[in-house]
Amino acid sequence: MKLNFKTMTIGSMIWGVLLLVGCGQPETIAVATAVPPTAAPTVTTTNTPEPTALPPTETAVPPTNTPTMIPLVTAVYQDDGTVTLDGTVILDIEAEGIPCFPDIPAEIIYSPTLEHFLVVPSCFEGDNFLYLFQADGTGKQLINAAWDFLNFNNVTWAEDGQSFTYQRINSCCLTPPEDAPPAGLVQYDLATGTKTLIATPTPQP
Repeated sequence: MKLNFKTMTIGSMIWGVLLLVGCGQPETIAVATAVPPTAAPTVTTTNTPEPTALPPTETAVPPTNTPTMIPLVTAVYQDDGTVTLDGTVILDIEAEGIPCFPDIPAEIIYSPTLEHFLVVPSCFEGDNFLYLFQADGTGKQLINAAWDFLNFNNVTWAEDGQSFTYQRINSCCLTPPEDAPPAGLVQYDLATGTKTLIATPTPQP
């Protein structure tokens, strides 16, 4: 039998269609497309340091030059030849037995710091004695003695109040002995109680 090529071709096509119809509607084939995984964003963790407590700032306080003790009352020379402080007698010129004049007021000289003061009684021919006191009237000290007189009131406190300088004379009118201390400017140190000769008078031609 002689086959018609065209018939076969068409028949084959029809048979293919029937097969498709007989099998119902074609199944939808889901094609899973591989999606490359998305790289998760890199999270960089920063170690934030804990806040550190700062040390307290110390404020410098400038030193003051305020005296450490300011007396509420000051020493006063009385007409009876005494020196009083707050009504208490701290020096009696006549009772001291020195050749000074009770009826002439003694000079009272406070230190710059007001922690001490000097009392200079008025004595014969200006050969004066010198007393040192603490601000409260205690600690009386006789600074000089015979042949170590203060020349009138020539005494000066140091600025820090820790020493004073006085002009020493042996005597205004008498010839001193050979062992008399040298005349001149003498510095007295309160802390040590020592005397230092710091200048001598220029000899007269």
